[in-house]
Amino acid sequence: MKENGGQLKLLHFNESLVEADVDIAGDVFILKAEEAQKLQRILIRPSEVTIKPGEQASFTCSGIDQYGESFTISATKWSANGGEITNEGLYTAAEDSTGGLFKAKAESEGFEAITEIRVVLSQQPGDGPGGGVEPSHEKAIRWEGTVPPQKWMNFYTKVLCRFASIDSLKLKVSFEVPAEGEQGQAKADEARRGLKELGLDDNVNLG
Repeated sequence: MKENGGQLKLLHFNESLVEADVDIAGDVFILKAEEAQKLQRILIRPSEVTIKPGEQASFTCSGIDQYGESFTISATKWSANGGEITNEGLYTAAEDSTGGLFKAKAESEGFEAITEIRVVLSQQPGDGPGGGVEPSHEKAIRWEGTVPPQKWMNFYTKVLCRFASIDSLKLKVSFEVPAEGEQGQAKADEARRGLKELGLDDNVNLG
């Protein structure tokens, strides 16, 4: 209830009440206890890189709570194939790598996240048409185009769903929407919050 000085006074804290004991008046407030922050998932940034044999890539791991906000995590355990990775997340591709798609995994507090590392070979003089051997590469199905909003769900059900069970499926999304006037920054912030909740990179550009 509210006292004469305007301050709130808790009459019943952490107690069970029956319905007959509850009388809601204008100066009575029911305060709900806020759920304590807890780790919901971990993220690796960047989510994918492309390097050459012998080159390095640095990764970071961060935590996200149930509200989509940052959460401090303990030590991270790193592992990877196709090269070596340090306890600090620094990956080095094997010098003798023949190229391909590899993965790095981060583990912390019972959660794990995976990022992709594509190692490509430099084309040497004499390689390719007219001399030498073609650089090795993986065959893949690729498509690039524009999908109108009214067909987004159809695009998933007609095209993507048949590949959803393939671990190496990669879907790159780029979107652009007008954000003129005072609402531009608010819309950008909403997009960032939504990306955070999905566990995605929230680097949204406004300009």
